[in-house]
Amino acid sequence: MRSTVRNILLSLLVGGLFLWLAIRNVPFDLLFGYMQGISYGWIIPYSVVALLSHFLRAERWRLLIRHENKPPARASLFAGVMFGYLVNYAVPRLGEISRCVYVAKKEDLSGTNLVGTVILERVIDMLIMLILIAFVGLVLISDPEVLSMLLGEETRARLQSLLHLRYLMAGLVALPALLLLGYVFVLLIRKNETASPMVNKVLNQLRSGGALFMDGLFAIRHLRQWPYFTGLTILIWAGYVIMAYIPFVAFNLHEDYGLGLEAALVIMTISSVGVALPSPGGIGTYHWFVRQGLLVLYGVPAANALAYAFVTHAVMMGVVVVTTPVILVWNKGLKRKNTNRSANL
Repeated sequence: MRSTVRNILLSLLVGGLFLWLAIRNVPFDLLFGYMQGISYGWIIPYSVVALLSHFLRAERWRLLIRHENKPPARASLFAGVMFGYLVNYAVPRLGEISRCVYVAKKEDLSGTNLVGTVILERVIDMLIMLILIAFVGLVLISDPEVLSMLLGEETRARLQSLLHLRYLMAGLVALPALLLLGYVFVLLIRKNETASPMVNKVLNQLRSGGALFMDGLFAIRHLRQWPYFTGLTILIWAGYVIMAYIPFVAFNLHEDYGLGLEAALVIMTISSVGVALPSPGGIGTYHWFVRQGLLVLYGVPAANALAYAFVTHAVMMGVVVVTTPVILVWNKGLKRKNTNRSANL
């Protein structure tokens, strides 16, 4: 309980700090005036793309979940993903656990195993994000001074050190070694014979939950539909790029500042860094990173850039808050209907 309260307070502190950094020195009359002057018809296609991206994420998650009889229902996985996003707006990272608990209850699966698959999914997305950051930082934004203005000198220095060739090579060597050690650990705790009764007792305790968790974490070794999995991953991230581009048109940034899909990729990548930080639903961190990206890289005035950040974040939050209860009720009714049908057979 204390750790949860501490995490909430920390996330509020981080979000509040970045929100203050984002709004300072920005005239509120210009900010709200600009927000009121745009057309909001783009919200419909934006919401469709957002929901489709979330559904594709649920579908990709389904490929990682092992099952004995039948695969988990897509409706339950989709509802679980949306429920997780909703919880994340209150307590960062708790949504990942919440969606596993929800799906485990609905589909009679191991929650511990599902947590392992979610961690695997996050590792995959983190690797993709690092690749995108490297591409944006080294190819699209090659000026160190611009990177310093955008991310801060300390963050830029750390990022460049992480992208140094020797560190990348060390990572390529260490990752397979860690995976091998984890796999050996799974095999070890599955064995019934040990030399020491004490060791056997410890391993039996680990076996109850540890093996399920590690099975989920290493679910990638059972994946057979690699082309489908890769295609879903590409479509998910492409959806995020489109979600960054659609508001460009609404704010007329595509004409006034020439912002196209390349700029949308850059802003999406920069904003993903903000969303990854421990703030409630990216509040504050998303706004500051988006503002800095539009201001520093493309010369968009701070008020306009911040208006873009506020509106897009509010619409994304609105999509989750409005549609998630509907999806949860729909899935509950669907499960009840399927249960009654099975009982009548």
